[in-house]
Amino acid sequence: MATLVELSEALGADLAQVGTVAPSAEALTGVHVSELRDPRPYLAGGELLLTTGMNLTMHTAPLRAYATMLVGHGLRGLALGLGPVHTRVPPVLVRVCDAAGLPLYAVPEPTPFQLVARRYWELLAAAGRADLDLALGAQRGLVRAASDRNPVAAVVRVLASAIDGWAAHLDPDGAVVTVWPREHRSSAGRVGSEVRRLRGAGPHAAATFPLGDLDVAVQPLSRGGRLRGFLATAQRRPVTARNRQLLVTTTSLLALAVELRHTGVMRRRAEREAVAALLLTGRVGAARELAAALSLEAPPEAAALVVIGELGRDAADEVVDECERHRLDVWGHWRPDRLRVLVPPRVTARLLGLGTDPHRRVATPVLPLTAASGAVVAATLRAAERILAGLEDGACVDLEGSTDPRDRGRREWLALQALGRPELEAAAVAYLRHRGSWERAANELGCHRNSLRHRIAAVQQRTGIDLDDPTSAAALWLAQVELAGTG
Repeated sequence: MATLVELSEALGADLAQVGTVAPSAEALTGVHVSELRDPRPYLAGGELLLTTGMNLTMHTAPLRAYATMLVGHGLRGLALGLGPVHTRVPPVLVRVCDAAGLPLYAVPEPTPFQLVARRYWELLAAAGRADLDLALGAQRGLVRAASDRNPVAAVVRVLASAIDGWAAHLDPDGAVVTVWPREHRSSAGRVGSEVRRLRGAGPHAAATFPLGDLDVAVQPLSRGGRLRGFLATAQRRPVTARNRQLLVTTTSLLALAVELRHTGVMRRRAEREAVAALLLTGRVGAARELAAALSLEAPPEAAALVVIGELGRDAADEVVDECERHRLDVWGHWRPDRLRVLVPPRVTARLLGLGTDPHRRVATPVLPLTAASGAVVAATLRAAERILAGLEDGACVDLEGSTDPRDRGRREWLALQALGRPELEAAAVAYLRHRGSWERAANELGCHRNSLRHRIAAVQQRTGIDLDDPTSAAALWLAQVELAGTG
């Protein structure tokens, strides 16, 4: 858009300022010629009014009313054409315009008014071409940024520079992933509460709101109906049509970049899931070989097993998404209706607290993940799934950290199952059923008492369970009845 200052500079002596009122930096809306004493019905505001003054009485009172009327209607300035009526600008007109705050100009003879109007439209066309060039340049910059090695951050930087404000990429929870310029991270973080409100409105909801002297716009980044994050921008008012178009382009590019990155993440996740499947079935050596072949980091040497259910594939992906957003290095494997996750030590409690309700959850004690422990891992998984099946919706059992006697019994039952030795489990159950009677327990099993003593000793040595401790024995027996149906 062209301003009165730019028009005066372009015309030089053909539009010379004669008053002392500085012209506005706001754009002109037009150049209008009128000899009417009240031209307001034909003016929208923001124009430069050209007149020869033929119908103006050069007396203070009527001129003051005329100038005040023009200022009140929002005109940018008044230009008096010299020659037909006045050979010079009357001093009274200068005084009145200065007092009213109306910029006053003179158009000398023989400059036609048409020249002023034509030069205004030329400036307007040039500004339009310049704005178009800027817009195209910004669009090209955004497209180039989208092919960067880190396209999301690059697109955010280009957009922030183009709108002369700040821009940020937020994750689906409203946390700031990247922001430019970086010093605006705290401002971008304040958008988080608005993002949480938008999440409840659906994946296509957008919002605008003031933040200080800036206008903030939040746009969802979604593909295929799934929310991938948000684009937040802040710029000074008023927001131009060019910037609005850049925002539309950026939203599309970012949604695509985030989706492509998500596709890469999902491919990597599928590779990790294949490794986890081998670990969970006890093929630990094969799992480590596969991880090395896929250039994945090696699985942990020890991990707790968390089983979550019942949940479908999308819900399982959301749980793993949450783990990744909180930088929890887990190895998950989904099978219909449940998610099995191997969690490094000291991470179990954080995973259980990620808000996976109303799904049931069971966390086992930490297990070694070595080639020799493969059978233990597989047996523990089967036992943990058995515990999960008996829980109510939303129930959470942490067998590592719980002090509940019922969980203690489940933990010891789990250790018994992990032995993978049916004869040892049968010996322990018979011993508990007959309340420590070697004779009756041996008779039930059809073995010698010494054989039974050897088996019970093996159970206690390998699991740490004291079958002669009343509290431990009672807890294990209740778990055995609950989970194995042995009465």
